[in-house]
Amino acid sequence: MMGYEDFKRVNSKVNNVLDECIHVAKKCSPTIIYRKSKVNIADNKLILNKKYSFNSNNLVEKFKNCDQVITSVMTAGRETEELIKEYSQIGALEGYIMDTVASYIIEKLSEEFWNETRKKYNKNGKNITNCVSPGNNDFPLSEQKVIFNYLQPNKIGVSISDSYVIEPIKSLSLLIGVGEEITQAQKAHDCNDCDMEDCFLKGVIH
Repeated sequence: MMGYEDFKRVNSKVNNVLDECIHVAKKCSPTIIYRKSKVNIADNKLILNKKYSFNSNNLVEKFKNCDQVITSVMTAGRETEELIKEYSQIGALEGYIMDTVASYIIEKLSEEFWNETRKKYNKNGKNITNCVSPGNNDFPLSEQKVIFNYLQPNKIGVSISDSYVIEPIKSLSLLIGVGEEITQAQKAHDCNDCDMEDCFLKGVIH
């Protein structure tokens, strides 16, 4: 069995690796691209810019009373992907911790973007929804393609595969609704909208 001294050594190593990963990850360059458009709903579809349509009952229900929708793609940067590979070669623990740190970076980036958006629109008497991303709660992952065609995030070095996986891996896409007739969401991410049951960030993001 592991004794107390063994536990202390393991715990100390984890803390040291975590501190190092956080320090190194601070050198990364997160980037965001976004566009605003009026909300247009027709044939049970959310349509952006009269051309880009989403097939999602959840989106239609969430945004039906909104005036605008903000569509965004953001990334923690190609550097984070390289760091994960680099630290995974050092060891399983190092790779896991760096991957976790990188995931937290992109989640915090989306939260900060949401907070700044809320402040901006609240000043003008408007409210915003929480963030909604493809792959969650009746918003098919395949709709990721619509967002990429609309935003062209290759400008910030973000691409999408034929199976709708975003590269670099620590990147995400999202939509936020804006309007005077909607209730102000209290946080950026609503865990009830997410199908990931084992997400380590549940209960962390506020």
